[in-house]
Amino acid sequence: MAKEKFLFLSNTGDGFSLALNLKGHGYDVAGWVRKKQSRHNFDGLIKKVERWEDYLDDGTIIVFDSTGGGKLADRLRSKGHYVIGGSAFADQIEFDRGFAFALLEEAGVLVPESHTFYSWDDGRNYARREKKRLVFKPSGELANEKTVGTYVGSDSEDLVEMLEYFESVSSVAPEFELQ
Repeated sequence: MAKEKFLFLSNTGDGFSLALNLKGHGYDVAGWVRKKQSRHNFDGLIKKVERWEDYLDDGTIIVFDSTGGGKLADRLRSKGHYVIGGSAFADQIEFDRGFAFALLEEAGVLVPESHTFYSWDDGRNYARREKKRLVFKPSGELANEKTVGTYVGSDSEDLVEMLEYFESVSSVAPEFELQ
């Protein structure tokens, strides 16, 4: 019996440490990276494919290690492939925090007070006004930026400084939550 074959479809290679572990256990493993600037991640450690479709066969277990590939994951599932992670629904609750919060509240889960911002200046002004510890959560396209991630400020000024940094490294329009 042949060993399982794994194909990791990733934005930046976030799950490649798991791929490396599977390879170490003798499994046939390959990875595909969507973002060009991250394609060198894990070079020489795991097999990389330029066209993931060429690696895929009926027994391949496909692993989505990040958001943004949900429609593809659903399509592959509908064709009978084994898929771990990724779905259009998962993308929706990750990228549309208002929708996710509504679902959580409907289920009785307490959610933090949250405000959406589409301007770095508006976010900084809010943090200065509130003068309390806040959490930054990127939304929309900003959530896909490798240099921008969730950040828990130690106080409002710390968060303001981080917002200035995020603005300086981001290449997309701001959309984020402060909680």
